[in-house]
Amino acid sequence: MPIGCGCVPRLQNEEADELFEAFTEKNRIHVDFDNLPFIILWEMMELAGELDEEVKLARSSKEAKGDRPESTKKAKKKGEMKWKEPW
Repeated sequence: MPIGCGCVPRLQNEEADELFEAFTEKNRIHVDFDNLPFIILWEMMELAGELDEEVKLARSSKEAKGDRPESTKKAKKKGEMKWKEPW
């Protein structure tokens, strides 16, 4: 069963107009996010901010740039192929 998916010009899209008209101010639910009982969101946001500061400090620190683990350093030298003998 083929499905037709076409673009309808804005002025001909009556279904969208009817849906938009259903969203009135009296039907809107106003939410105060500061008073919602998020269980761990605020703690996670605080920890993410701390981690972000640590990452920025590590990137800007000259000592951190020279003290990288071997696994993160580039192993390939200029002109060296990835596979010398692929078979």
